[in-house]
Amino acid sequence: MRTVIQGNKLTVTLKATDRDLTEEEIIMAHQLAIGDYKALFIKTDETEEENRDQTDFVDPMDLNYGDPVMVDVTCPVCGRVGETKGRYGNRYTKCPNRSCATELFNSPAGESFGDLDQRGNMYHAHEVYKNRGNVSYGSNDLLDEMIQDVL
Repeated sequence: MRTVIQGNKLTVTLKATDRDLTEEEIIMAHQLAIGDYKALFIKTDETEEENRDQTDFVDPMDLNYGDPVMVDVTCPVCGRVGETKGRYGNRYTKCPNRSCATELFNSPAGESFGDLDQRGNMYHAHEVYKNRGNVSYGSNDLLDEMIQDVL
């Protein structure tokens, strides 16, 4: 797959020979092309990840609706990557970046809902949550603009 994104002063070419490009890679290339670098350099809270131990891992069989669980987040709107706490049974988790707060769809972290991934996350939140076919609070304008640039 080869994608070219052209900004005002910079053209970015992405080439992946053995796989499709991820949404995150395309977003980063778009931000680079238009000169909006701030989301490219958001760091996760390393001390929080270092402090997580086995006590943070929960047995899904012991969970009740609303119990806190860990969620792996990759926000396609602001570029935030990391982990945050969410609630068991919720359909979405808000991006932990307070200036963004986009609702992100909670997909299962394992093979099915209730399975944890290797890091103990219950959900992966990597896509904007769409409520009954309509995009909720998080705007899809950036993604629409990127798609138009690629086409």
